[in-house]
Amino acid sequence: MCSSDLWQIVSVGEGLHFRAIGSVGNEVWVGGSAGALYHSADAGKSWARLPAISDDDITRIEFSDPQNGVVNTAKGQVWSTSDGGQSWRSK
Repeated sequence: MCSSDLWQIVSVGEGLHFRAIGSVGNEVWVGGSAGALYHSADAGKSWARLPAISDDDITRIEFSDPQNGVVNTAKGQVWSTSDGGQSWRSK
């Protein structure tokens, strides 16, 4: 198997840099600059951008199960979700 079988280029916003990743089973979330947050339900084969929760950089993502997670930002904001990242509330 060659590396091209394992990796594919995925287009994201210009100037976007990822800074955090969290996963539970096949569920993967990545976050980065200006509050960018993406989710994959199939171990990274496909991705969907989630609604922005902040304009601050995401620095940490931690999920205890596919529905419940916490995101931290560079300015110390803490956000939580109980629906897999579709909605967030400030802690």
